[in-house]
Amino acid sequence: MQRNLIVNLILLLLVIIFAIQNYAPVIIKLYFWEVMVSTGFLIALVFVAGVILGVLTVSYANYRKRHKLKEEALLKEAPPEENTHIQGN
Repeated sequence: MQRNLIVNLILLLLVIIFAIQNYAPVIIKLYFWEVMVSTGFLIALVFVAGVILGVLTVSYANYRKRHKLKEEALLKEAPPEENTHIQGN
């Protein structure tokens, strides 16, 4: 518990140092929309967006894998269907 707190405080300190050193403003333009943010904030925002997209992608892949495994398990458990189809001559 104490170790996690120390690691988190060190990471927080590094983030604060990063934000202070990268305070230069950057203008982001998209058509008629324009906003000015600090470089550190922009990098952090892009990083967080990447983490969120990565988590969503992995979660979706895991969901599909679990769903496929469940379907395969249900097919194995299902009794074989008898061929009641009468073939014509």
